[in-house]
Amino acid sequence: MQLQVRGKYNNNSCDVVKRISVFASHSPRNRFLLAVQIRLLYTSFQTGEFMDNPESRAELPDALRRNKFSWIIENEIAGMSRPREGALEALQKIGVRGMVSLTIDSILPEEEHNISRLHVPVGDFTPPTMAQMETILEFLRDNRPAVVHCLVGHGRTGTVLASYLVAEHGYEPGGAIERVRELRPGSIETVEQEVFVYQVAEKYGGQSG
Repeated sequence: MQLQVRGKYNNNSCDVVKRISVFASHSPRNRFLLAVQIRLLYTSFQTGEFMDNPESRAELPDALRRNKFSWIIENEIAGMSRPREGALEALQKIGVRGMVSLTIDSILPEEEHNISRLHVPVGDFTPPTMAQMETILEFLRDNRPAVVHCLVGHGRTGTVLASYLVAEHGYEPGGAIERVRELRPGSIETVEQEVFVYQVAEKYGGQSG
């Protein structure tokens, strides 16, 4: 099958294309996830979601723009891709105190550039467990302003950010997902991740503030 997509796009789209390829196996779960990824990729191309929003990052250091850094709540919680060279120093300069790393491999010491770090390994295209989310929320409360990252900064990162909005600020799950996708296009990539945000709402509903 050939998928024809028209419209503008940038290098962010290449990240998703590369990651889709890892699901080209024959297991039922991987075929389902592949179908979800193709649907999301097609929709994102059509709506222009892979186009950068230069205005939202205009005031950021170059190192953070390269890492697709964006605030979800100004000076409180943000998302980004896996930190590259110069990112930690730039984060310190804008006042970030905490970092949650969701990649499987730990890439940084527990504290660097006066940034406390929590490593919570979560598989690609999956949500954290509820126990992991509880640990993340506790860390974020104690280390704000904070940033969350995975590899590309979309699926796992977006899921945690939306869950944070639900648990800490009383968002409805659908509204939280919509808000994160508005600020970080392509976020929350699978049905499983969406369902998790609703599960967080069931657990933390009415406890925000």
